[in-house]
Amino acid sequence: MPRLLRKITHNRWELDAERRPKWLAEGEIPADPVTELKTTKNKLSVWDVGVDLDLIKRIAAAMTIQSKHLNNTFDYVLFDSELLETEGIEMERAEGATCDKDLNKRHINLKHLSAQKLVRLTDELLSKSTGIKFDRENPKTVGEYILEGISEGRLDANTIPTSIAGKLDRWFGSKWRKTNAKGMR
Repeated sequence: MPRLLRKITHNRWELDAERRPKWLAEGEIPADPVTELKTTKNKLSVWDVGVDLDLIKRIAAAMTIQSKHLNNTFDYVLFDSELLETEGIEMERAEGATCDKDLNKRHINLKHLSAQKLVRLTDELLSKSTGIKFDRENPKTVGEYILEGISEGRLDANTIPTSIAGKLDRWFGSKWRKTNAKGMR
């Protein structure tokens, strides 16, 4: 049973007693988490982490490079794929579009999503039942993941946006310059 990862914005999913909007009726969910699960052609992009939680590092690095920003935390939710079966949601392998070519093979689309299925999935994720985990990686840690990817040859230093390279230089100095020099052609 694959474990799936979806990038999110953590504060939109915090609904404990203190943060639950007072206007929200019992049994209802707020709209913000639903809009976080933005679909394209009725498909939702997720990543198959399986049992290898080190893949989270690679996903965080690749998606951060793709976004061209290393300012915010990398927030995500992990959940078991069996949750999809319960909701009647189908999965299909689809090549990802990140700079980590091997990682791209781990990309999955959740397909044939109706609004109702998306709301039910959101509701299940908000329940935070067994097998659902919300977490985050701080920007400096993601920077370390990027350096690791370059030194292991999975990421090309030439693809690092200038905005991210500047932060890596400030945070890691000579370690970044040494890694960058190895990765440059």
